[in-house]
Amino acid sequence: MPPELKSVRERLLAFPSRLEGLDAHKIESFLASRKLNHTNYVVHYSEDIPEIESILGHNYIDEPSIGGIFIPELDIVLVLRDKELEENNGTAFTEGKIIHELAHSAKPQPLDYTEFPNNRLLGLLPGISLKTPSSGFLEGLDTENSSGWFIEEGFADLMRGEYIALNMPNEVKKAIINSDTELLGLGERRAQVVKYAYLDHNDEVKIMNSSHAALAIELLCEKEPLLREELLNGRNDLSVGERIKNYVNRLSPGLYDKLNQLDYTSGDFVEGLRMVVKEVYLKSETDGELQT
Repeated sequence: MPPELKSVRERLLAFPSRLEGLDAHKIESFLASRKLNHTNYVVHYSEDIPEIESILGHNYIDEPSIGGIFIPELDIVLVLRDKELEENNGTAFTEGKIIHELAHSAKPQPLDYTEFPNNRLLGLLPGISLKTPSSGFLEGLDTENSSGWFIEEGFADLMRGEYIALNMPNEVKKAIINSDTELLGLGERRAQVVKYAYLDHNDEVKIMNSSHAALAIELLCEKEPLLREELLNGRNDLSVGERIKNYVNRLSPGLYDKLNQLDYTSGDFVEGLRMVVKEVYLKSETDGELQT
């Protein structure tokens, strides 16, 4: 890591992470049980954003209400701790966000750096960018045609969902299940997908954008159980990628490439879930059309 970026990373790590009341041991145990080696993380409140951004030198959270990010250049995770959302959903909500971002940081190769005219990802320092064009299941990060966002986001949020399923307070689960809000459109599977939902600042049930991708990955793993194992293996072994592709295409020929080319947008995440439901799920299940 260039000394300029190392200095930024060290300043972030020196920030007093807001971990009071969070179960860091449970987070570590969950990730270790899935053999996900991860980077360091810093948790902060909204009032800390100006100080965090002064260290980074730019704005970094697009959605402050649920913000979190893995920054590959710095090999660090930052997570915003929203007091009101945590009050509505329990500390597992924040811990789940930490799980999601740390899952992104679990990758099979160290980052390499070189000189480029512009830093496409962050613009932290002119002339410094990534030489390695991949991170996790993402490829082509050094181009304008990156791919793998659907699978990368789906995997990270699947990990969050699995953690939430184990730790969501019963009263929150009941409130979500008993609400009138459509949960990713799978009818009788409502109890299965509740782990992807949360109560927002108005106590309304919401779903994060990446949860559409997570549910799609979960459905694929349901049809091909070995896929989940390989997705986990893929965070430690680059050679697993071709096996992941083969497992997905075995369920529906050509599906992997369709999903892999989807962009990092809410519309594309919804479209990816539709593809999986149409091409894999509805072939053998008849509990209704997907509604989004």
